[in-house]
Amino acid sequence: LSSVLPLLIKSTTANRSCYGSDRYRWVHDKVQEAAFSLLEDVKMSPFDIGRILYYSLDPSQLEQDLFAVVDLINKGKTEKSAEFAQANLQAAQKALELSAFQSASRYSSHGIDLLNDTDWSTDRQLKLNLYSVGAHSELVVGNVDAAERYMKEVFERGDFTAMETLSLTMTKVT
Repeated sequence: LSSVLPLLIKSTTANRSCYGSDRYRWVHDKVQEAAFSLLEDVKMSPFDIGRILYYSLDPSQLEQDLFAVVDLINKGKTEKSAEFAQANLQAAQKALELSAFQSASRYSSHGIDLLNDTDWSTDRQLKLNLYSVGAHSELVVGNVDAAERYMKEVFERGDFTAMETLSLTMTKVT
């Protein structure tokens, strides 16, 4: 496994090209087939690969391949995790910067799903950021109901300051 993993990581991040706003396709089908056959041999899931990449890539490599890594993580069945919710927030924010609003919406939603639904005392800022990005991106793609649900969840709490909810308030106004 230790000799296969670097090759697999290299093949998952280097042998693809951009396809559309947020999807990737393999440049060489044979590279993809080889990578996935290696996965079958070592019984690794996409989540396992994503997690290994998340922890092994240096920050600049992770930023460069953020969508691919987060997509792999999101394909797996992971327990609630603030760390992977943060990765989804980073992907959502990057998608917003690229005007990939549908992707930003999906990453925000998945990030929210990775956090404890009822306990806002932990990861409070992370939740607020995910809900804010989610509301903004949903509104831009025309999903007003989802945007209003995100905003309602935050505003009904009543324990945020005006400064903390400023970006969400701006989303509501626009």
